[in-house]
Amino acid sequence: MKGVRRDVVEVQEPGDENIEKILVFFKPGCPAIKLGTQEETARTYAQKLITWHRVPSKTWIWAIGAVLVVAGVLLAVQWLL
Repeated sequence: MKGVRRDVVEVQEPGDENIEKILVFFKPGCPAIKLGTQEETARTYAQKLITWHRVPSKTWIWAIGAVLVVAGVLLAVQWLL
């Protein structure tokens, strides 16, 4: 795929043992293509995709915390009764 078109970048070995490569297709007129930084932009995007599924989002952390607080309150109420 390398050299076929300027708006397609192949990222080899993106950092996950389960993913062999990632193809990133840039829209025509994208600023990364105009600046010639499409390889760097594609690698950054691929790294964000890889780390996204590994790190829990803040929403999940807040939800787990809320469940723990509710469970603690219910235990305290039960203990007082």
